Amino acid sequence: LNPIIEYSHSGSANIGVANVGGYVYRGKEVKGLFGDYVFADWSRGFVKGDGSVFAARKDGESWRLRELAISSGLNGRLNLFIRGIGQDEEGELYLLTSETTGPSGRTGKIFKIIKTDGDESLQEESSTDEVRVTIDSFLFNPPDITVPNGTKVIWTNNDQVPHTVTSQGYFDSKILSNGETFSFTFSKTGVFEYICSLHPNMKGKVTVE
Repeated sequence: LNPIIEYSHSGSANIGVANVGGYVYRGKEVKGLFGDYVFADWSRGFVKGDGSVFAARKDGESWRLRELAISSGLNGRLNLFIRGIGQDEEGELYLLTSETTGPSGRTGKIFKIIKTDGDESLQEESSTDEVRVTIDSFLFNPPDITVPNGTKVIWTNNDQVPHTVTSQGYFDSKILSNGETFSFTFSKTGVFEYICSLHPNMKGKVTVE
């Protein structure tokens, strides 16, 4: 069997070092991709993540290959290692990515291929753990939580009076009225103490491991 698509893996023409697989697109998010074979390459190099996403379409006896630009990425690229590509039951496609070459750390992200401003693009899917803290009767509940790095913590003010969620030099919500929320995703480990700046006797703590 001969390959239907070939691309360079070395030299100045290098556009990737390892194909991680793909699917024929059957989704509805990006009509321009319907019927195309969409696939990804792990990275252009080994030092820094530089994965690529391609779409191929049969044109007569040959196949036409194009790279999909990432509208939200620097220079139109994802700038991450692409570890795999997945498909949901509706035919939409997702990229499994990481900032590291191996299975270590907590840098994994999942992106969904969507269409924005006339172009194919990527939208990050929420793969972050979430923990909720309520504000009731002038108390943070629970007042002391321990979470893994990368967790999003969401505070909801259930009191009839306004409060804030303030950690000096790290995060600070606006004044939260009844029913309003504030969220923060922790990206480094450590112990983060916080207060309500309107009622400094209200204290809480987040330990990130």
